[in-house]
Amino acid sequence: MTQRNIQTRQIDLPALVVYTYTANQSLLDTHLGNVILLNSASAIGYTVVANATVSAPIGTTIVLGQSGVGQVQIIPAGGVVIRTPETLLIRKQHGKVTLIKTGSDTWDVEGNLQASP
Repeated sequence: MTQRNIQTRQIDLPALVVYTYTANQSLLDTHLGNVILLNSASAIGYTVVANATVSAPIGTTIVLGQSGVGQVQIIPAGGVVIRTPETLLIRKQHGKVTLIKTGSDTWDVEGNLQASP
């Protein structure tokens, strides 16, 4: 039996920053690569703004979560395309989705979304 010398190394990754909001919110540059929690008793929206407003490199991710009972809707600003196999609504409280920037003004969203009718 051949023995192999396996080397390991520790990689220190920066911790994600968690931002919590209680009112409608638009994407800010500080949101890029972080976690956004929306906490409301009634419906609440998160607007994904155009690249001209907040420039982010392709591949950027944002985790978006619904902390309260108010359903979170993801809203594309003018000129923004959000692609999803389902709706743009987070399914229920404590649900999370990931937004992934795939083009200049195109984002994919995947995760705990309400199913399409």
